[in-house]
Amino acid sequence: MSQAFENFIKQSTREAIVLVEITPKEKLSGWDKTAGQTNVYETTFENFVQTDVQAGGLYRILTALRQNDVDLTEVASIAACDALAGSWFYDEQSLGLDSTLYCHTTGSSDPDIYTAMVSFFRIHLASHPKIFGRIIYDPRLTPESLPSVTESTEDLFFGPVKKVASGEISISNADGMFDKLSALWAWKNAKVRIYFGGDDLAHTPGGGGDYAEIAELYVESIAPGMRTLTLMVRDKQKVAYRNLPVTPIFEEAYPNMNEEVRGLRIPLLFGVKTNITPKLVDTTDNKGKYLIADPAYQTLYAIDAVYDDGVEIDAGDMTLDLTGCSFTILGQYSGTPGTITCDATGQPVRSKAWETSTDYLKYYGEIVCELYTNYLGLPDAEIDSSGATDSDAFQPWDQAAYIQDEQSARTYIRNFERGVMGRTIRGLTGLIQPTIWYPYYPEGAPVLDDPIILEFAPETKIETIFS
Repeated sequence: MSQAFENFIKQSTREAIVLVEITPKEKLSGWDKTAGQTNVYETTFENFVQTDVQAGGLYRILTALRQNDVDLTEVASIAACDALAGSWFYDEQSLGLDSTLYCHTTGSSDPDIYTAMVSFFRIHLASHPKIFGRIIYDPRLTPESLPSVTESTEDLFFGPVKKVASGEISISNADGMFDKLSALWAWKNAKVRIYFGGDDLAHTPGGGGDYAEIAELYVESIAPGMRTLTLMVRDKQKVAYRNLPVTPIFEEAYPNMNEEVRGLRIPLLFGVKTNITPKLVDTTDNKGKYLIADPAYQTLYAIDAVYDDGVEIDAGDMTLDLTGCSFTILGQYSGTPGTITCDATGQPVRSKAWETSTDYLKYYGEIVCELYTNYLGLPDAEIDSSGATDSDAFQPWDQAAYIQDEQSARTYIRNFERGVMGRTIRGLTGLIQPTIWYPYYPEGAPVLDDPIILEFAPETKIETIFS
C-alpha cells in the first residue's frame, strides 16, 4: 500500500470512499466493412449508455474483444489492425456518446459469421461522486452493501492468506438505470474490483494509485429490483466448487457412440496412468474409436499401450491421435474387440510460467494451476507462478490422476494436496498459490529444544482490513 494510503488510514477523522469497478460483457453484431481497408470491419460501440434514464448516461470503457474463445489483440491504429489478423482498435478520441470499434478477425472475414463476438468493458461506481481523469464514478453504492474482507494467518506452515466472504453488492436502481442493462449485458463471472481510500487520494481506473485494492470478486448471479440491482459475488477460489469433468457424451458430438457411454463425462488425464477404460465413441469407425480424455481441454503426451482382454494390440493395428485424445482400432485387426484398456500419459506441458516439468504435467502445483486456468476459467494472471514452481521444487514424487467421476474441482484439488502435504491458498497478493510444507532447516540453524518453545501454541491472528 502507498504511503499516501498509510497516512490516510492514520487520520483520526477521515471520509472513506469505496470504489467498485465491474467488467460485464456484451455480444456485438451488425459489422460493416471499413472503407479503404482490406481486412477491417467496424461497428458502433456506445461509450455512454441509458442516456434517456440519466443525464449523460452511464460511462463504460472497452477493455477487450473476444472472438468465440480467442482473445483478440488491441492495436494502436486502423492500419495496425488491418495488418494483424486477430486484432482490434477502438477509436475513442472524441469521447462522444459512441465511438467506432474496428476488428480484424483471425480468419480475416466478417465478424458476424462467428458464433460470438463479445466485448468486455468496465463500469465505475462509488459510494461518493468521484472523477479520476476523464472517468466518472457513479455514486450508486454504499459501504454497507459490500462483503467483508479479512487477512489472517491460519497456521505457521503455510503463512498468511487473504479471505473474502462471498456476499452481495447492492447498486442503486431507483431510476431504472439497470432495468435494461441487467438483461442486455452478460454479468455471470464478471470481474469485480473493490478499492478503499479517501477524497484526497489518487486512483488509476483499472488499478493503480493510492487507493487500496481490497478485494477481487466475480459475479455469480444478479437480482434486478425496483430500487436496487443486487450482485451476488464470490471469491475467485470459489470457482473450484464447479464440477469436473466438464463435457458430457451425447449424440450431437458422437452420433455413433456406444449406448453404454451416453451421458457420461469425458475424463481428464494427468500424469502416467495404466489400465484406463476408454470410452467407445464411434462404433462405425473401423473396429471402434475410443476416447481417453477430453480434447476440448487437453491433449495427450503419449498413448503407451492398448490392450484387448489384457493382450496388447500391435501398433500396426491401430492409429493414435494424441491431439484428439483417442485411438482407433483398424479394420485389419484380426480379433473382435472385447474389453479394451490402455496405458496413457496425460497433458503435455504448455509453456506456462508455473510449469516445472519439461515433458508432461506431473507435479502438484502445475496440475492445480492447470485446473484453475484451463478448466475453471481463471486468467493466467490470477496465478502466483513463482509460488507454484517453488512448491513443486519440494514435491517428493510424481502425481497422476484419471478424473472421470463428476465431483467438485475442489475435491480433486484436495486429493492432489493430500498426496504431497500441500495446500492451495490465496496469498496476500490475492493470487492463487499452491504451497507444499517442507520441514527444511539450513545447516547451522538453531535447534528448538527449549521446552518453553516446544510448548508454544500461537493463536490464529485475524485482522479485519475492511468491513
